Amino acid sequence: MGRRIDDVIAKLPKERRKAVAKKANEMAKEMIAHADSLRVVRKALSKTQTKIGEDLGLSQNAVSQLEGRSDLLLSTLRRYVRALGADLDLVVRMKDGSKVLLEGLGQSAEHRGRMKPDSGVKRAAKRRGRGSESRSNA
Repeated sequence: MGRRIDDVIAKLPKERRKAVAKKANEMAKEMIAHADSLRVVRKALSKTQTKIGEDLGLSQNAVSQLEGRSDLLLSTLRRYVRALGADLDLVVRMKDGSKVLLEGLGQSAEHRGRMKPDSGVKRAAKRRGRGSESRSNA
């Protein structure tokens, strides 16, 4: 019978266990920073589809299908990200390199107002009223 990694780590000296945990966290952050899918982010956070499904009220199979989709409602994406223990922010990157944080689209009501933009990220102005705004077809 093989050894389990948790058993091997448990037998390490305390300082070594701390170093292993620190390195694992760094590797998870690196995976998330370069993630190209919800599945990769979930795995980097050591979450299972079953656990995410429980938080969302979905089956494991439904979470698998959701992770494979290329087109999601923002509300669905926000709920999935919240189930990961994170918050969703939507940023528009302009051709000149500037960034604009879209307030209210990706954020839950409790998150709005708490977010401080990263350096170089401007907040989009909130619009009041509809119909009289000029719209671009570009």
